[in-house]
Amino acid sequence: MSNWVVTGGAGYIGSHIVRDLLNEGIKVSIIDDLSTGVKEKIPTEAQFYQGTLLDQEFLKQVFSANSFVGVLHLAAKKSVGESVEKPDYYFEENIGGLLNLITNLNQFNISNFVYSSSAAVYGEPLEPLVSEDTATVPTSPYGETKLIGEWLIQKQNINSIILRYFNVAGAATQQLADTAADNVIPKVFKALSEGKTPEIFGGDYSTPDGTCIRDYVHVSDLSSAHLLAVKKLNTESCSGVFNVGTGTGISVKELFSQIQKSTNQNFEYKITSRRAGDPAATVADVKKIADQLSFKAKLGLVDMVDSAWQAWQFRSRKN
Repeated sequence: MSNWVVTGGAGYIGSHIVRDLLNEGIKVSIIDDLSTGVKEKIPTEAQFYQGTLLDQEFLKQVFSANSFVGVLHLAAKKSVGESVEKPDYYFEENIGGLLNLITNLNQFNISNFVYSSSAAVYGEPLEPLVSEDTATVPTSPYGETKLIGEWLIQKQNINSIILRYFNVAGAATQQLADTAADNVIPKVFKALSEGKTPEIFGGDYSTPDGTCIRDYVHVSDLSSAHLLAVKKLNTESCSGVFNVGTGTGISVKELFSQIQKSTNQNFEYKITSRRAGDPAATVADVKKIADQLSFKAKLGLVDMVDSAWQAWQFRSRKN
């Protein structure tokens, strides 16, 4: 049985990936500092190590105690807005943690690596559909850390699959809700639960309805892309960069309309100023990942928002 370590495995995306890996009979160890992760999301079948990637001695102990065949690296700070306010903090966390991981990869001869990257590396692309060959000109420190991370990984003599996430939403089960304060759907749910008016950041973009257009992908589909990457690296030597999305753009106003339907609440919302670093439109060209990893998203916007709402309600009742 292959043994993979998942950094950030107690987080929203990581907990879905850990569940799917275990269901496939793959042994999993989790590294998470629980700064945003939730301990209750960690399955009993997974080995859990609590600590930060910035602690090299901690990492050395974890890697020396196991025989890992690969690493799925998800742990990172990920708020675009916060990264603009605290760029040094983002570089320290995201690049410093990755460098420490790379040190252990080399020291313990681990040759397989799956990296959680982001569509933020593209910045403000000129073309409506973004392929892996589109120029990478990030407009936020967060996007810069992800691009630098890609470069660092590609310099290593290892097999690596880099997955550039587009906007992730939904939940596979009620227990695996998205609790991130900066993600749009839980932000709307939180505002509604507090009797506040949800906000759309920017209504004057050069898009049909003036709001940002994004490619929203269900977290279950995103998790399946990681599973395909792990299976490929378990069986052959390869490397590549892949977009993970649906290939379909949805505006924020369209997203809010679906949230109104899923929650059965015809709520009002207000449009405020743009957030720094937000591009007008980013939609994935997903041909490469379909051709080389046989990945195709199966779930749509209704699935994402409905499942996210059900998980939010479950979490609210539990708390």
